[in-house]
Amino acid sequence: MPNLTTNFIQTKIQPPEKGKVEYYRDSKLIGFGLRVREKSMTFFVEKRINGINRRVTIGKYPLLSPDQARNDAVVILGDMAKGKIPSKKSDIRKTDIPTLGQAFLEYKSSKERYNTALLSKYCLTAHVVAL
Repeated sequence: MPNLTTNFIQTKIQPPEKGKVEYYRDSKLIGFGLRVREKSMTFFVEKRINGINRRVTIGKYPLLSPDQARNDAVVILGDMAKGKIPSKKSDIRKTDIPTLGQAFLEYKSSKERYNTALLSKYCLTAHVVAL
């Protein structure tokens, strides 16, 4: 088990064949690792919770450095040790961003001119979503 550093990733890791996945686990932090595919490398954390192995994606290399990913992994592993099962980060982001329909309703309620709001509602319901 190697220590996942930038130097190790750049010099020792080669992309696997198409369709194959390789896992490199960190020697310093148990549960922290790097998943390597043909065109991407992704940091992850895994831990067994109630007899079920849970794996959470942290982020992609090189957008996250190994040190940044390791710091995030410590936080996630701490939550897992407390019994919290973390959800995917994409699920968290999706709840913060309003849908197009929600944004339109907020926009419509702020408009004072009735005709503009009515026309906008028609265009949105006819072409995008059914409210």
